[in-house]
Amino acid sequence: MRKRYVFFIAGAILGSSILFLINLPNVEEPRRDLSYIIYFASPGRDNILPEWRFLNTEINAGNILENLPIIIEELRNPSGGNLSILPDNLNIIGAYFYENTLSLNFSSEYNEMPPYREILARVGLVYTFTTGYIDNIRIYVVGEELKDSGGAVMGNLNRNNTKLNPHITHGETVPAFRLITFYYVLPDLQGLGMERMSIDTSADVPLEEQVLIDLFEMGRLFIHPETRIINVSVIENIAYVDLSYHFDTRPGLGENAQRLTIYAIVNTLADLSDPNITIDEVQFLVEGQRLSEYEGYVDLGSSFFKNEDVYIHTPEE
Repeated sequence: MRKRYVFFIAGAILGSSILFLINLPNVEEPRRDLSYIIYFASPGRDNILPEWRFLNTEINAGNILENLPIIIEELRNPSGGNLSILPDNLNIIGAYFYENTLSLNFSSEYNEMPPYREILARVGLVYTFTTGYIDNIRIYVVGEELKDSGGAVMGNLNRNNTKLNPHITHGETVPAFRLITFYYVLPDLQGLGMERMSIDTSADVPLEEQVLIDLFEMGRLFIHPETRIINVSVIENIAYVDLSYHFDTRPGLGENAQRLTIYAIVNTLADLSDPNITIDEVQFLVEGQRLSEYEGYVDLGSSFFKNEDVYIHTPEE
């Protein structure tokens, strides 16, 4: 008969939490290596990367709950330029292990993460905790099981149903300059112009972010001049474009100026030609949050797809 293991953590922060164990039997397990693989977000926040950690303790099916705070603490301490998948204010308030499935109950701050950050957290947790004796994890937020965007319970999460973009091969040579197709708003607001330009990709930022930086610097979009790019991440073929609050302003030239500006950004990102990047849709965020109310003309609460119906003036015309 399989055993059940339960624990609860009291207190707000793992580092000072009190751990209560209930019905934790001694389980005979073969000796395991004391190293453990922890997954972190890549510097570009578009993938997860492994790091080996020496935990100075044996971790197995019998003591995974007892050692869970150690693993969580490691998840908060990346190295080599990688980033933690867990926000600083996110706490784990309980866990349950039964029949090779680890259930993790997080504080309400889990639901405050922007979409791209939540996906990274979810995938990083899956890859960190699915080992030889843990087949699945289930994520709860203050006791409520995690749901997808359609409201359906996500249930068991594992490496087969939780994936990101393929890892880029280490040591791959990337040219310093890339030919990029940029879309911009025509001065008469009749459509979009298109221009192919070579850009320098040697900066230590993801290609999609560098492209957007260069597009903004062209000065051919109708946005507030102080609009800053906070982050651009591509996860599961969705580009999450996080901009400063200046983007949430009504452009002076009206709805068409805003609509064309949005599709200039969307079409530019969707046309990126790169073997490691596929962008099917673009989701705009403002200061990390999806907008439910917008002061401009176009609702930014939904994703945008490449718009081929917008009149596009090519250099040959």
